[in-house]
Amino acid sequence: MYIDRYEIVSYSRKWNNGKQNKKAEITNYCDNTYHGMDGKKFLQLLSDLDDAWHGHEGKDCVVHVSFEDLKERE
Repeated sequence: MYIDRYEIVSYSRKWNNGKQNKKAEITNYCDNTYHGMDGKKFLQLLSDLDDAWHGHEGKDCVVHVSFEDLKERE
């Protein structure tokens, strides 16, 4: 399977005076709208980014997939 476009976002909640804020903030971001990649390479990218961004924090990974009609590239 080929992934045409992707966006990967990492969120976190900051701590203030011993309490965690309710509003999550974007801490890391990666996207690609020009060149896609093979699905297996995409899974490796996710794993590598998780290691680089989070180490062993234990974040949940949530995936949203959209299958769309083909679009012409400019």
